[in-house]
Amino acid sequence: AAVSWADMLELESDVAAGNADFGALAYVTNPLVRASMKNVQRFTSTDSPLWEPGGMKDGMPYGTVNGYPAFATNHVAGVSAAGDHHVFFGNWSDMILGFFGEGVRLLIDPYTSAGKREVIVHAYAMADVLIVRPGSFSEITDALA
Repeated sequence: AAVSWADMLELESDVAAGNADFGALAYVTNPLVRASMKNVQRFTSTDSPLWEPGGMKDGMPYGTVNGYPAFATNHVAGVSAAGDHHVFFGNWSDMILGFFGEGVRLLIDPYTSAGKREVIVHAYAMADVLIVRPGSFSEITDALA
């Protein structure tokens, strides 16, 4: 079954129980789950889907779930019909992305696709993620099960 309104409230309650329900709160999932959430009604006999229209934030379109910004990206696991489909809710200001090493390294390959008049550019970067407060995030791993 698809995720439900109760599932969304449980994610929010988990973060509140971790004393982290403040800051940059938002939902993140993948496009397949977003599509499913647009078809699930919060309450029976109403026209109020879980995922509602939002707007633009930093040049990126978003929806809303229970008034919080909600984003969909193929970078969240489960982009195939057979994979686990995740929904995350949390205080994203409690996540630190750190880059180290030589910064972004570029490798320019003008030869492999030269016959098509294309240049291939490879970019490499070393990074890691740190969760400052683990209670700041909650997740559903089987959102389309």
